[in-house]
Amino acid sequence: MVNRARVTRTALGVSLFLFGGALIPACGSSSSSGPNIAAGAANSSSGSAGSVNGAAGSAVASGGQGNAGSASGGQSASAGTSSGVAGSVANGGNSSSGSANGGNANGGASSAGNSGSAGSAGSPMMTHPGQCIYPPQASERKAPPFTLPAPQNPAGLVLRLMNNCPQDLWVHANGIPNGVVELAGKQAGQAPTEQVYDWPGLSGRMSVNEGSANGYNVNFIEMNANKQALNVNLSNVDWVGLPVEVRGNDPSKCLTACYTPLAQMMNGCPQQLLDTTHHVCQAPKDWCANANNAQDPLCTALDAAGAAVIANDPKCKAGGSIDAAGTGWKIYGCAGNNNENFWDQNPYCCAEVNRGYLSDVNDPAKDETQNCNYYKTMPFSTYSAYAQTVCPFVYSFAYDDVNNQSGFQSCQGATEMDVTWCPGDP
Repeated sequence: MVNRARVTRTALGVSLFLFGGALIPACGSSSSSGPNIAAGAANSSSGSAGSVNGAAGSAVASGGQGNAGSASGGQSASAGTSSGVAGSVANGGNSSSGSANGGNANGGASSAGNSGSAGSAGSPMMTHPGQCIYPPQASERKAPPFTLPAPQNPAGLVLRLMNNCPQDLWVHANGIPNGVVELAGKQAGQAPTEQVYDWPGLSGRMSVNEGSANGYNVNFIEMNANKQALNVNLSNVDWVGLPVEVRGNDPSKCLTACYTPLAQMMNGCPQQLLDTTHHVCQAPKDWCANANNAQDPLCTALDAAGAAVIANDPKCKAGGSIDAAGTGWKIYGCAGNNNENFWDQNPYCCAEVNRGYLSDVNDPAKDETQNCNYYKTMPFSTYSAYAQTVCPFVYSFAYDDVNNQSGFQSCQGATEMDVTWCPGDP
């Protein structure tokens, strides 16, 4: 894969202004059982949901199986425990304590077990150990078909835009009339709003606002798009907001997307990071940079792991002292200031801490190049684990392109670019 320079700390781990670079699944073949997660149900995991009313919580395990029963009318969880390590999360953690009426002990399968203890801390929705995260496949496409005809004899790219979300969206992009277009929200029983353009292309961002043309930015796509090359990237580095699909002429060769329905996008967002006003999940690199939040347990959760990586991983020991590495938002953001730029200059090490495989550095069976091992053993970035669940293979931190884990897509020869917001909605 062609190496790509990083744009900014706050945006992406790659530049879109160099061509090339196909994405390769990290392990095994893709599965259609859930959005891009092998053998995993959509938005589910080990102990993926506590009870709705908080009366019962499932326990997350490192490898158990079985069905935890629900209590007090709560929602049932999809996996049992292996020795009850941590409680599950639904929208930030509903099950920090309490016992379930069902569940199992020590990983034994049971649909009406008798111990089912709840863990003491929330863990985001992720897959069982040994499962892998895959890029989107053309066979999984859910977006409605475009119906507007292409411009005749286009001088540039054919750009199609579709709003399949219920709310109005304002799309900002150079090269479209007046630089902005309003796409009305989809109404029940009606077709989604479309626009089509003969488009000169764009090197930069296509941004989407809610509320008005100058409203809150809920989505952006970075691209270098023209008639010679179509390089597109999706990112949840700054926040998780709207799901979107971008495809070229042939989706089997040019596709990057997030297919989780809009109503489920916030499921699993760490509670501190949930912005209920704008319906986005904020990235911890920004939330923790606020001095008022710096000592929150979420912001310090990776500090010890960062120190351990520098002390124990041979690939990271040469980077400098633990003090110089910084803590909190610097690890989440793979950033630094005042010459404390270890994480900024060492992508592998920053990815190691965020993905939570620091205990595996000397175990060939748990090679960090295998994304099946990511987000399995705490500590890890609960934001990135959540983001990779709702939008697999889309950037969740600045160096999420280590081991080609990113929403970047290079589509040589593409003459069309179709963009659909809320592609997984009915």
